[in-house]
Amino acid sequence: MILFAIALLFAISAFLSIREDEEWLGHFVFPRNHEVSVFNKGGEVFQKWSLIPAKVIEEMPDSLTIKTDRYPGPYAGDVKKVDAVTMADAPKYFTSLIIKNSNNYLAWLYRAEVWLMNNDFDKSIQDFTEAIRLNHSNYTHTCRGIAWLEKQDYNKAIIDFDMAILLDPSIPESLINRGVAGLAKQEHNKAIKDFDDTLRLKPSFIDAFLQRGYARHHIHEYDKAIADYSETLLLG
Repeated sequence: MILFAIALLFAISAFLSIREDEEWLGHFVFPRNHEVSVFNKGGEVFQKWSLIPAKVIEEMPDSLTIKTDRYPGPYAGDVKKVDAVTMADAPKYFTSLIIKNSNNYLAWLYRAEVWLMNNDFDKSIQDFTEAIRLNHSNYTHTCRGIAWLEKQDYNKAIIDFDMAILLDPSIPESLINRGVAGLAKQEHNKAIKDFDDTLRLKPSFIDAFLQRGYARHHIHEYDKAIADYSETLLLG
């Protein structure tokens, strides 16, 4: 339903090479830095892969085809293997970057994402908090809000989503996640308003229709709920 403590210290050099026996296909990978290039099938750069993990859907000898539906995606394309870090190696690799430069907010952010994807919510929240200290932005607050949401601390999640929306009200992902938190608190009308606002910003956002339908169902607005569910089928 949802989109979207410092680890042990490791030597930097141990994680700069790709293992020959690395398993890629079907696994999530992270970019080694925020300037990793994504190539289309014609070999032209069309995207910088940053901030988010992506799933490997095809493996070539020296490159990977990755796909992500996460904000600020979606996109799919090819990246060089040397520019990717596996989920297994990601905590050690991003810890090495933090050791090298503790003000590298992207390293804190990436490592927080790793913890979040591994359901280690406390570590994730601590790293997102450090990222927020270094970069007070819509994205960092939205990320920590999602971690609070996953931990089922809905009040703290809403505080972060409120701040994210205050910093930039044009990002639909902040609004839909605040709506999800409101829905979890049984605040159906507040949630519906957030889903309405999400759809004003992004009219084809399937998850917003789905969540709004669910909220309307719970307050017995069945015709409206059916209309929202029907829209998800049309868009899907």
